[in-house]
Amino acid sequence: MGFEAILVRLLISAVAGGLADLLTGDLRGGLISMVVLGLIGAVVGAWLFSLLGLHLAGGILWDLFMAFVGAVTLLMLFRLIRRGV
Repeated sequence: MGFEAILVRLLISAVAGGLADLLTGDLRGGLISMVVLGLIGAVVGAWLFSLLGLHLAGGILWDLFMAFVGAVTLLMLFRLIRRGV
């Protein structure tokens, strides 16, 4: 993986984490926490979509969407855990 690809992944992760934070309002961190949330969210999103059998062609928008869905899922799970459910 080249340097440009790593930068694109980090940018996608930051945007996905930021959008998830805007939607849920649960993340209280800065850019680094958005990137980490987006990176973990991308893994979770890819796993969720593979469970559903959705394997669409790649691309930046698809990667962003999967990372966003995964990040929102993670934030919702964290919210449930904090409430003690």
